[in-house]
Amino acid sequence: MEFLTEKYISNFVESQFPRFYEEDGPNFILFVKAYYEWLEETGNPLREARSLFDYRDIDNTLEKFLEFFQKKYLYGIPFNIISNKRFLLKHILDVYRSKGAIQCYRLLFRLIYNEDVEIYLPGNDVLRVSDGNWIRPKYLEITDTPVIGDFVGKTIIGKISGTSATVESYIQKAYNNDIVNIVYIKNILPNGADFSVGEPLLLISDIDNENISYETPVNLGSLNSLVIASGGQDFRIGDVVKIAHKSPFTDEIISYGKEGLLKVFEVAKSTGVLNFKVQKSGFGYTANALTFVYNNPYDKTGFGGSYKIRSLYAKRSLTYNTDIIAGFISTTLDDLNYEFPGNSPGNLYETLEDTLTYQTNVFGRILSLRGIRVGNNYTLPANTFTRSLIKSIPLAGNVEYSPQSLKLYNIRDNSLTSTLYSNGEVVTVLNQRSNVNITDNRTVSPGETHALILTSNNYTAEFYANSLNVSNTNDTIYFYDADTFFAVSNEVLYYVPEGGTAVGGLTGNRNYYINFVNNSHVALTRYPFGTPATATITTNSSGGDLSFTITDRGSNFITQTPNVTVTTTSGVGANLEASFACAVTGTGTQFTTFLANNDAVYLQANSADANTGETQMIRQVVNNSLLLLYGPTTYTSNANAFYSMTSVIVPASFASYESPMVSEEGINGKNEFISAIPSSGNNTITSVKILDSGIGYVDGEEIVAYLYGSVSDTVTIVSGGSGYSNNEKLVFAGGNPSSPAVGYILTGANGVINDVVITYGGSGYEQAPDIFVQTINGKGAFLRAQISEFNTQIEISGTVQKTGSGIARGYWATTRSFLDSDKYIQDSYYYQDYSYEVRTARVISEYRDILYNTFHSAGSELFGKYLKTDLNQSLLQLVPDEQYEANTDPITLDTIVSETFITCDEDELTVDDYVYDYYQYTNIPTITVDADTVSVVSSNTYILSDYIVVSADMSNNASGDINRYLRADSNTSYITSDIIAY
Repeated sequence: MEFLTEKYISNFVESQFPRFYEEDGPNFILFVKAYYEWLEETGNPLREARSLFDYRDIDNTLEKFLEFFQKKYLYGIPFNIISNKRFLLKHILDVYRSKGAIQCYRLLFRLIYNEDVEIYLPGNDVLRVSDGNWIRPKYLEITDTPVIGDFVGKTIIGKISGTSATVESYIQKAYNNDIVNIVYIKNILPNGADFSVGEPLLLISDIDNENISYETPVNLGSLNSLVIASGGQDFRIGDVVKIAHKSPFTDEIISYGKEGLLKVFEVAKSTGVLNFKVQKSGFGYTANALTFVYNNPYDKTGFGGSYKIRSLYAKRSLTYNTDIIAGFISTTLDDLNYEFPGNSPGNLYETLEDTLTYQTNVFGRILSLRGIRVGNNYTLPANTFTRSLIKSIPLAGNVEYSPQSLKLYNIRDNSLTSTLYSNGEVVTVLNQRSNVNITDNRTVSPGETHALILTSNNYTAEFYANSLNVSNTNDTIYFYDADTFFAVSNEVLYYVPEGGTAVGGLTGNRNYYINFVNNSHVALTRYPFGTPATATITTNSSGGDLSFTITDRGSNFITQTPNVTVTTTSGVGANLEASFACAVTGTGTQFTTFLANNDAVYLQANSADANTGETQMIRQVVNNSLLLLYGPTTYTSNANAFYSMTSVIVPASFASYESPMVSEEGINGKNEFISAIPSSGNNTITSVKILDSGIGYVDGEEIVAYLYGSVSDTVTIVSGGSGYSNNEKLVFAGGNPSSPAVGYILTGANGVINDVVITYGGSGYEQAPDIFVQTINGKGAFLRAQISEFNTQIEISGTVQKTGSGIARGYWATTRSFLDSDKYIQDSYYYQDYSYEVRTARVISEYRDILYNTFHSAGSELFGKYLKTDLNQSLLQLVPDEQYEANTDPITLDTIVSETFITCDEDELTVDDYVYDYYQYTNIPTITVDADTVSVVSSNTYILSDYIVVSADMSNNASGDINRYLRADSNTSYITSDIIAY
């Protein structure tokens, strides 16, 4: 209820007297009016009485009444320190309502001191297990439409998959002179579902709308996995590898996508897989060049390795003739018809343009490989060839070959102790028996039953398995008196009746050849029994260091591990091993005329069937009628097989003085070198997980990737220190790697480090780590690491597989739970959940009791920290070269919060302890100045700290007098913003 009270009544005095008083007693009226005016003055009864209702309002009450409000509402808060008492009393209810909250303290300090305050809760920085917040963004790569920006904050749905998600944000990224649209998504439903590649995306509100007015974007999909083709070696689980968008060697783009990061998930012990690497790029290769991978002749187990050309660089378009002259070597210039393939009637009277055939193609240097198959069980580096070829017409003569037509290629001695052998002693290489034997272990002849089992004719002998009285166990067929029926080199039919089981190593109903026979067993081979090979020995004076001259290469070897024997008088210690090559035997051929070692040759097993053609590399041209190939042929020749010369295009088409012909690396077209080194057998990648899907990858594209973020082999030795020992280990600290680097040091005289060996560069480093040495006596070394984006010595290859959504590299939204973060172990005092710290420009003694008596929560612990947010406003700024001379009388250079920081008199500069206590300085500088010297405790010239530099200096003025003064110094540059106290 509001009461309206007239505060001034003196104005009504005259109207209260009868009219005759105006004539007879005007002075009396004035007296009474003056009396009431006096009563209405501040502090007099009438004024106070008529203001009682106003005094109930805190804005209007008397100052002395505020003390009563304070006693009732502000108990515990000293009234004399309050900057705005009325304001505090009016808002104290807000403070009480927020008691226990941070806002309570902020409001209280604003009301009492009119100052801002920070409240720090140490419990927020207590280290807790599993307290981090890991975020793994997901996104969609989509086609460009004008409505993408309208999708932000809304739910989209895939028209095919039915998967929905909320769009968080939308960005565009520059990519290969194009723009990629990326929308980041969350709340994907159903759980575990994904969008489909190629499906339209629309707002979920439009799912049933058949008349959508906007152009729906289409989901392009993102990198999701990698099918490993070549897993490299020596990787570790957790290693990070990055897909190369540009070649680390030529900077040429080799992948459609970029920024893809993979994490090694599984590794396995490999079995001699090949690591292919372009060591020399050469020149003269087309994108479809033929590639060949052959075993080392002494590698008897490797198989399956292959590769193709992925990309070229330094490319040139060249026009060349395709008519190889070898096929026309007997043609005379005046023949009626040259029979060139492009113009068979062409002859002497035709122009070259009309007679010869030309082609144009793009040639270049080999940049990278694709389609890599690493194979298995390789024990030695494989031979590789890359050739861009043109083929001649069939050449004269007949050829015969098969995958099994092996001849001796070479012999080597694997022993280091061979001795006492003689020149000319003979080495014989014999075919071994087959491992499949047919043996009779019975002691009683089966009599007439045998005749039913074993029959023969002029061409083929037959025997039966799993028939009457014949057991078939343990990979052995038992029968009696075998040499009565069979002889070495007989061809036999191994017959297995229907429902029977063939002996292990044999195939039923197939012809075999007798390799060995006696009265107890028979040894079979799939191929005709060949003749032995021979060679003679050449040795040194002690009968060692053996070399071999092949005198007979033998024929039809059935195994690459034959018996190798030496007919010797006294030689001992040799361990001989033979190597073989697939042979092409010619009749009426001129191999030495047209072919050379390391040339390619075209073979066609059936002249009527082009599908039986193949190109092979020649290991050795032995003579006009014998070629030894690097590998086995695919087909077996028949009576009308033929061969053709296949020439490398560039040297076959250009003269030696023409630029396409040769380069510094040799004859173009055959000057590449692609190494194929078998792995050590350990830690080959078998599977990876996606760390970052990147952008722009094409499903099915073949990529190469390298170990990412490794410490480079080049470590800068800034200071070698002293006292270190060889092979002391390095410690790599920081850089946030997925796998840390490993290395050691090498030292010279006095233990000075003169080299650093990085045995493993680690992976995933985001910045260069600090390097320390685990040492006993060493000191003073300073090593600086460098990070390489790609470690090109370690390469993997594979094929991209895409799914609907991509994954960005995850990150921790906070550093909580990090052992190396700014979190602290709970000490149950300061670092606990029930402590708080007031940070303000006041010492805690000024407000401790106030908080304890008012808003401090029971069970909590109060701490205070002095905090000055802007010291420079109240500090003296020292001007460069301005002299602050020592005076006879002490002077104060700077004061803050009524505390003297620095004083100076004629003898001494003093920095107040209070400043250093607060900033936790341990050395309080004292500068002593006299007539001749300036000395500073703990330093010859100045004291440095994180916050201040205090320096003293002196110089002679023009009159020769010594001026002693102070000046600001920050690394010899005067930066007044760095000054906190002087």
